[in-house]
Amino acid sequence: MLMVDLGLPPIIGHRGARGLAPENTLAGLRAAFAQDVLYVEIDAKLTADGVVILMHDETLERTTDGRGRVAETPYTVIQGLNAAKSFADWPAEPPPTLNAVLALVQEVGGGINIEIKPCPGRARETAAAVVDIVRTSWRQPSLPLLSSFDRDALDACRDRAPDLPRGYLSERTDVDWVAEAKALAAPRSICPGGRSRRTKFPPLPPPACPCCSGP
Repeated sequence: MLMVDLGLPPIIGHRGARGLAPENTLAGLRAAFAQDVLYVEIDAKLTADGVVILMHDETLERTTDGRGRVAETPYTVIQGLNAAKSFADWPAEPPPTLNAVLALVQEVGGGINIEIKPCPGRARETAAAVVDIVRTSWRQPSLPLLSSFDRDALDACRDRAPDLPRGYLSERTDVDWVAEAKALAAPRSICPGGRSRRTKFPPLPPPACPCCSGP
């Protein structure tokens, strides 16, 4: 991974702390913060009715107890799902909105890389929604990094908010990724091929349930 002129820390919580807690959830972010990892990466996607939530996949099955495509499911349905289903001992919680996530990150004084993961045909729409939320809710001097594998999404970020840091993500080594990043005006954070180094932390106990005294 090549990271230039962003001052990013050496350890970033991937989807919160996905090895320790439900990925792309508020609990996952808190798990990262509990390990003194104050910079996190999350995935942003649009629901059917245009709400930006945290979700990696195009479908709901892997990380929630729901079914179907995110792009075809309204937020009123998604907010009733359990995004902690892979961690049976953890309290149920829905996929959070980007607004809620940015509020939590700022509460602890952390930083965030928002990876824009648009559903097919919604790249520019998703990017615009993410930018608008950052514009209205982020108050810290260190700005969020907006990254994506999708060139249309980064084009939209550049056009709508040229001052926000952008990161072009690529796993391809058969292209001139430096030239592509410069063409997108996103030379600051480039991930050509391979995987970043991951650090393992000891398992965390499940958080206390806010509704009772049990786990």
